[in-house]
Amino acid sequence: MDLITRPGRPRIHALTGLATLALLLFFVASVEIVAPVDAGGMTGSSYARWSVSTSPNVSNSFNNINGISCVDRSFCVAVGNDDFGGGSKTLVQLWNGSNWSMVPSPNPSTDSSDGLFGVSCTSTNFCMAVGKGDSGTLVEDWNGATWVISPSPNGELSLSGVSCTTTNFCMAVGSTPSPSFGFLAEEWNGATWAIVPTPLNAPGDETTLNSVSCASTTSCEAVGSLYVPESVGFQTMSLAESWNGQAWSLTPTPNPTESSYLYGVSCPSSTWCMAVGFSGINTLTELWNGSGWSVTSSPDTAQGDQDNLLGVSCLGAGLCDAVGYSHLPGGSNETLIESWNGTSWSIVPSPNPLQSGFSILEGISCTAPSLCNAGGRWYGVNPNMPGQVTTPTETLIETIGGQVLGGPVAGISADPVTGGYLLVAADGGVDAFNARYFGAVGGLLLSQPIVGLASTHNGQGYWEVTSDGGVFAFGDAQFHGSTGAIHLNKPVVGMTATPDGGGYWLVASDGGVFAFGNAPFHGSAGAIPLNMPVVGMAATPDGGGYWLIASDGGVFAFGDAQFHGGTGSLTLNKPVVGMAATPDGKGYWLVASDGGIFSFGDAQFLGSTGSLTLNKPVVGMAATPDGKGYWLVASDGGIFSFGGAQFYGSAVD
Repeated sequence: MDLITRPGRPRIHALTGLATLALLLFFVASVEIVAPVDAGGMTGSSYARWSVSTSPNVSNSFNNINGISCVDRSFCVAVGNDDFGGGSKTLVQLWNGSNWSMVPSPNPSTDSSDGLFGVSCTSTNFCMAVGKGDSGTLVEDWNGATWVISPSPNGELSLSGVSCTTTNFCMAVGSTPSPSFGFLAEEWNGATWAIVPTPLNAPGDETTLNSVSCASTTSCEAVGSLYVPESVGFQTMSLAESWNGQAWSLTPTPNPTESSYLYGVSCPSSTWCMAVGFSGINTLTELWNGSGWSVTSSPDTAQGDQDNLLGVSCLGAGLCDAVGYSHLPGGSNETLIESWNGTSWSIVPSPNPLQSGFSILEGISCTAPSLCNAGGRWYGVNPNMPGQVTTPTETLIETIGGQVLGGPVAGISADPVTGGYLLVAADGGVDAFNARYFGAVGGLLLSQPIVGLASTHNGQGYWEVTSDGGVFAFGDAQFHGSTGAIHLNKPVVGMTATPDGGGYWLVASDGGVFAFGNAPFHGSAGAIPLNMPVVGMAATPDGGGYWLIASDGGVFAFGDAQFHGGTGSLTLNKPVVGMAATPDGKGYWLVASDGGIFSFGDAQFLGSTGSLTLNKPVVGMAATPDGKGYWLVASDGGIFSFGGAQFYGSAVD
């Protein structure tokens, strides 16, 4: 077979090319601490959540995904080509929030040699995909219903990547072939495509710009490579060019070895970009600070003899995910995913459809923290003849979006930085919605169910707590202690953290409070005869006090927490199941299992589900960081948003 490939990238069928995860789960379930879990030498913020998403294929053909672009959780476009032995046709797939489906796309070539290598979407109604046909560049645009060819300057040209900021501005890049060899850039002005001159800094051939990312109409970065022949000093150099709204200019890039390539770039702003590729046999990542490029250290796999990164997507300076592949000594390839946390890169686990086969990821698109889709291809091999393909390639799409919830939802916590929310299930699985995902205990055998989740106030971590008071810490959340080894009179039902993340409180159903770290003990209801059991707690903004809430709506205030009222004297339709405090601590909301809301102090009533028929009962609530809205969550993962709280999705199947 002879797979059509993006210019400047190795043909996948000929990809010869040239530790220990310590996710410290500080959990005390009895008198012993569970040892750190070994996850095969991989670590990172997106631990154990990437999964293969079923995608369609053209039968009896070699199916390839070369680029992917997502607008939100429910709309993505993946583009590529299918080779059918003697020809190639464009391939486009659409994600509707539930599944991937094939979408018809035009093929202009008379000899069937068409392929799409990059795509960029600004909305569900506007996407641009670029590639190559037998007559030169190929551009297709999506209007929300169909794909149509958008005329572009041709000749013997090819486009590898595209980035759109509006319907009136896109920049596409690629290369011109032998004998001229040069970089190619084309600009879309809302009506037509036009070639934009690009400089070349050295004599050479096989020059290409592989990827482009635009933060605005006046700020783009494009990356690629330049092959310098032996006659002038053999080497392959990575390179980059910058667009200022008027012209392209060369921007020098570091070249750690004589073989350095850049294949992907993502620019969340005009002064910050991340580019990825490989240098020699190692991954290569370079950072743009608005004036120059510098190498950032990136890890390599222990088992691979060459690791390559081909695509990257960044939501900001502190959050990037990159994809590619690791070439193994036996001749096969495995997917490679790395995550950037603002300081360092780390490898995160990624699945492979076959243990002995070829799996690579070439493009990635993230729309929120821990909400990404990556596309590529895989095919099987004869285990007795490494490198020999025995089955056609199939599209490979992998998705991250938290951890699959394996039980009823037990609670919800707001992410104070992103404005999203996290759901935790009784089995410890965590699902992230526009929120940062740092790990979970879903899939482990727990002695007691998870009953609550509390985020750190900087949004960089969270804790899970079980009914016996065992605590799991993730991200920068520190383990400060637990009641896992203590015999409790009643089970723990919830937790809340101090403002600085240096401590937390646990509360049991009898109102007993347990303070850890720098969390001061302000009192408890453990010695008070309660009409109904305590079901949750909330802390004041300064950590100087907290409230306990019972299922009848009775409120107990301790420390500097002020009593603003309760429903203890009322007859409720359904029991209260949780509470949330306002940011200033001068009010709070109570929520019942039917979604009825009771507001006290300066907490504003913004709506409820009390008059609706719910599929499952509400089990908790969380307030937005500004206190202008709140979310309710049901045990099936259904989300109800009110006021300024945005709906980012739910865990309902």
